Formats: sequence, C-alpha cells, structure tokens
Amino acid sequence: STPWKRVPSATEPSGRSVPVSSWSSPMRSRSPRPNGSNMLAQSPSSTAAPSPLRRALGTASLALPEFEPTVVDGLREMDYGSYEGRTTAEITAERPDWDLFGSGTPDGEHLHQVVARCDAVIAKLERTAAGRTVVAFTHGHLGRVLACRLLGLPGGAAAALHHDTGSLAVVEQRRGRFVLTAWNVRPAADGQ
Repeated sequence: STPWKRVPSATEPSGRSVPVSSWSSPMRSRSPRPNGSNMLAQSPSSTAAPSPLRRALGTASLALPEFEPTVVDGLREMDYGSYEGRTTAEITAERPDWDLFGSGTPDGEHLHQVVARCDAVIAKLERTAAGRTVVAFTHGHLGRVLACRLLGLPGGAAAALHHDTGSLAVVEQRRGRFVLTAWNVRPAADGQ
C-alpha cells in the first residue's frame, strides 16, 4: 500500500522534514522552495498529487520542483455552494446550529459526497502509486475528511479535527494500517 506524506508550506520555510497527508496552504508569495521539502529526495519514486486548484498546483511546484505533479481532481476543496466566500460567523448568525460536516451547504457538496470523493482518490492512488510515497496537496476541509478516511474513520470525524493553514499532518502505514503520527504541525522558521 501507499504511504501518504505532506511537505511544509512553500511560504513558510521549515528546518525539518515532516511527512504529511494533506495540505491547506494558499499561495501568498512565490517564495523559494522551503527547507525540509528535500525529504522526498530519499524517496525518488514518490508521487506529488496536488488538487487542480491553482494554489495547490503552485505550492506543489514550489515545494517539489523535481517531481512532475499528477493532478488529482478529487483533491479539490469542498464545494461550499451558496456559502462560498462567507465566514462561519456569518453563517451561524443565520443558522446557529449549522455545522459544515453535519449540515452541509445549500447548493454545495454534502459530507457523503466528499467522503465518496476521498474514498475514490484513496482507491485510485492505492492502485496507481502502490509502494510509493504520495505527497497530497489539498485544502482545509477536504484534507480533514481525507485524513479521516485514510484512518478508517467516518467523514464526520473531521469535525473534531482542526489544522492551521500551512500546517502538516502525517499519516503513515504501520503494521498494515494507516495511523496518524502527527497533526497540525507548524513548520519551524529558519534557524530554529
């Protein structure tokens, strides 16, 4: 099966190499490649799997310039429908009991659709990248659902997870199953 890793944000250089499973990092600048992204140099058969959205593609090319990315449409962020561009505070002012992972969004994706998409991505990459490390460049809410599905948890468990933009998560295979070995790890600044 396939180990899943993620690398530090291209806009926040790291002094250490941390494998991860998903990525939430908007492109804020065209910074040089981050320290720590060389973790894949030890794994030349790795697969860089970004979402098709521009910020994920850009981050993948900055973080892993030596790898030709394999765009994975299923890694795009959730479709927020008519809630696109609105903050949680704005939505809960109208719907105090609203929860993205329980209620979904009007005219957007519901959790069962995102779970199906994540399951399809996992199955596809298990077939096409078997035995290789997969570096997935995803987005906030999708990354949380993807991690849950890798761990064999229901997609709704993503509501109990939080990670900051540019943070790292590690999902590795141990004894025949995926385990979470790090979550919401912030890359260290250069020199720390």
